[in-house]
Amino acid sequence: MRIVEACFTPALGGLELYCLNSARHLQDRGHQVQLWLAEGGRAANHPITSEIDTLLFCEPFYFDPGFLYRARRILQEQNIDVVHLHRTKDLGALSWIGGIAYILTLQIDSTRQKKDLYHRFVFSRAAKLLTITNRMKRLAESNLGIRAEKIHTLYHGIDSAALSLRRDKDRSLRGSMGIPAEAVVFGIIGRLEWGKGQWALLKALKQIYDKYPNAHLLIVGEPPPEGAGFDTELKRMAEEMGIADRTHFTGFLMDTAEAYSAMDVCVLASKKESFGLVLLEAMAFGLPIIATDAGGVPEIIEPGVNGLLVKPEDSQNLAEAMVCLLKEPDLREKLGKSGLEIVARKFSLTNHIDELERYFMEAQDWVKGQQR
Repeated sequence: MRIVEACFTPALGGLELYCLNSARHLQDRGHQVQLWLAEGGRAANHPITSEIDTLLFCEPFYFDPGFLYRARRILQEQNIDVVHLHRTKDLGALSWIGGIAYILTLQIDSTRQKKDLYHRFVFSRAAKLLTITNRMKRLAESNLGIRAEKIHTLYHGIDSAALSLRRDKDRSLRGSMGIPAEAVVFGIIGRLEWGKGQWALLKALKQIYDKYPNAHLLIVGEPPPEGAGFDTELKRMAEEMGIADRTHFTGFLMDTAEAYSAMDVCVLASKKESFGLVLLEAMAFGLPIIATDAGGVPEIIEPGVNGLLVKPEDSQNLAEAMVCLLKEPDLREKLGKSGLEIVARKFSLTNHIDELERYFMEAQDWVKGQQR
């Protein structure tokens, strides 16, 4: 198949990485893949773009004649079979071009009603709408102007076997950050912003700081452009709480494997979380999880099996979970081993790409049926 993977956001988070990785995995399967990305965006500088034919566009408006002219010409000249999109806004920008098999993967929860005439037109152009959790599928069925039979759940998948090979291979980050060998490191990876809950993890460490001198935090990531300076704010909070000596900030890491290898426990402290790809990655590294009971997280984490669930924005509850894992190293090991089994069985990359290919073929058939 000739496939376009398109994502016109300037950021580089889970949504954009899914687009990039999908392009790479589909190309590895023998498909002819082209990436369409935002000019000047972080994704455009990712190493994957050196492996795949990549075109850069100014982020299009909902109706952008210049963008439409260029996009239509490329789609026709290259005889593209499927365009895989990752934002409703991007589907809206392309929806004026008919006769194309569009697939939209929704990765962000929304309770907003989108059943007006414009959105009905936009969603009518999608051959398939894929959601990354069953919860999101139910929301889409209730809130979007698209027929229910077009909506399917497709969990993210990762190559857990490849990641597992890197487990404990590189602990150099601990040494470079000055983390003692005997420390129990609670790590959190993601954009540095209020909704991701790094502040709650700081408050939780403050509560257990004196009693558990081996507890350390590893905070990985950087603020988004619109939230510049939040890293400085978090560091200030750590100083004021008197926990800065056991709080370690790495900044942005292109390769997060070294961060997972430095952790003993992975924490997701988000107020809202549609899925949490970081959880799959952490499970592939054999890490026990502490995660907030939010969004699609309960579809990944089963309390007492592969992790612990806590209330969002509740630093006391988070501190209690941290103490539980500090006091019970055997439980940490048990949760980590279960996570390895679950991620290999339920979130297989091979199965994910198999399903994605199937939906692509069904989308092509749907478009052909519309044209008869």
